[in-house]
Amino acid sequence: MRRGIWFRVMLVTIVCWLYATPAFAQKGFADDGRIVLGAERITGLFFEKLTITQTVTFDDGTGGTTTTDVEVDASTTTFAVFGTSTGLLGAASSTAGGTSMSPRLALDVFVASGFSVGGALTYVHSEGTTESSIDGASGDEEDQPTFNGLVLAPRVGFAVPLSPSFAIWPRAGITHSIYWASAEDQTIDDEGNEITVEETQTLSFTELTLEGMVAVTPVPNVAVIFGPFLELGLTGSVVTESTPDPNPGVEQDVDWKYTSYGLTGGIAVVF
Repeated sequence: MRRGIWFRVMLVTIVCWLYATPAFAQKGFADDGRIVLGAERITGLFFEKLTITQTVTFDDGTGGTTTTDVEVDASTTTFAVFGTSTGLLGAASSTAGGTSMSPRLALDVFVASGFSVGGALTYVHSEGTTESSIDGASGDEEDQPTFNGLVLAPRVGFAVPLSPSFAIWPRAGITHSIYWASAEDQTIDDEGNEITVEETQTLSFTELTLEGMVAVTPVPNVAVIFGPFLELGLTGSVVTESTPDPNPGVEQDVDWKYTSYGLTGGIAVVF
């Protein structure tokens, strides 16, 4: 009789231990040393605003100069599901597909007591050719501008775990983006000679980035991360260099200010 009682007690103890062990063994999302490797900005609702201020100074032909100021404001609302749009570099009248909508590869490490250090990165490169034809006759083939883009966003964060699979994770950092394109164009100089002009345009932006992320771990080691964000434009500029300079008497100073906010989400693997 006593053996039966002890056997039942041991059986219940073993079952409880087996049931409880996975819960105790499961690591929390923000435990010290955890590494979060994810894909960010792959879906969301984005509100973008771009302000372009252009100052053009040119010789007036009398030994003096004339200055003209032009300002353009563009606002765009975009909803994206596993995709993005383009427009920031294609037309000044559209901001869709700007810095905030660039999908990013992110890496964050929880160093101590919920504090994280990390950042996100995007790189894009494109080049190609364009060929035109008239009435079926092949025309000249021209190289498209060679385009490169880089988004670098270092940041720090602090996660507040509410359970092993749910945490609030506010983050703050600086996002710096740079886009540059180069192309060759044929033109005629003042003497009627055909010359090749090499032009390079560089756009750069810097924003203060604030994020109020929520991390949900539906299965071990996989997290869905989503929440509101704000990218407040700090500085931005456009620099155009031409060799040789087709307009030596004209100087242009272009400032761009890009600001965006909304909701965004992504997915991550947690080690």
